[in-house]
Amino acid sequence: MSFFAEILTAAARKVELAGADFLPVACNALHKVAAELQAQIAIPLVHIADVAAVEASRAHALSVGLLGSRFVMEQDFYRERFALRGIRVAIPGLAGRIDLDRIIYEELSRGEFLEASKHRVLETIDELVRSGSQAIVLGCTELPLLVNPQDTDARLLDTMAIHVQAAVSGALE
Repeated sequence: MSFFAEILTAAARKVELAGADFLPVACNALHKVAAELQAQIAIPLVHIADVAAVEASRAHALSVGLLGSRFVMEQDFYRERFALRGIRVAIPGLAGRIDLDRIIYEELSRGEFLEASKHRVLETIDELVRSGSQAIVLGCTELPLLVNPQDTDARLLDTMAIHVQAAVSGALE
């Protein structure tokens, strides 16, 4: 089991023992170890990419652009989950991925929201839309702090909001 899966499993078991019916993990990158984690617990894991894919399906998007850290954009877990619903996932080119990663880790995670960075993210969104993306997945919890639906004509899928809504709906059922 990977290091991150071990840490998450220890925490998840405590949540499970406390009586939880399911487990949301509020970090996109940590869903890389979702299968390892799910194998170690009895309650279902609410996978952030699954609920985002459901939302993309509701929007009738057959192709989405994925924005996030380089790790999230370059790993397969989003592509695999969206492919199960027949949705193609596109990511920015290398320069865009490097810029997004820098913006996330060097600015947003430190509470810095620069206009130039917002412009760069919107430019990347426009590039993905021009290449056929019908919606844009904000696959990093900090990205909605920088860009929002009023900033672009593109349909934005805020994974944090979608994930929280799925958790609330699950809790109310």
